[in-house]
Amino acid sequence: MKKSTTIITFSLLGLAIGAATYYLLTTDEGNDKLKKANSDIKKLTKSIKKISKKKADELADVAKSYKKEVENA
Repeated sequence: MKKSTTIITFSLLGLAIGAATYYLLTTDEGNDKLKKANSDIKKLTKSIKKISKKKADELADVAKSYKKEVENA
């Protein structure tokens, strides 16, 4: 019983993924949504990189500060 439930679950999941893929790649509306999603993901990635670099630089400055304090102690 459990095996057949698993097979049915994965079959429905595959069907849903296939339907979503078909919608996004073959319809004009879906294609527009896919392009917008890609654009938004690129913007998010750039934002995350920018914030990560800023925070890494701040942490490097803090580490240098602590190192100087330890050397002077």
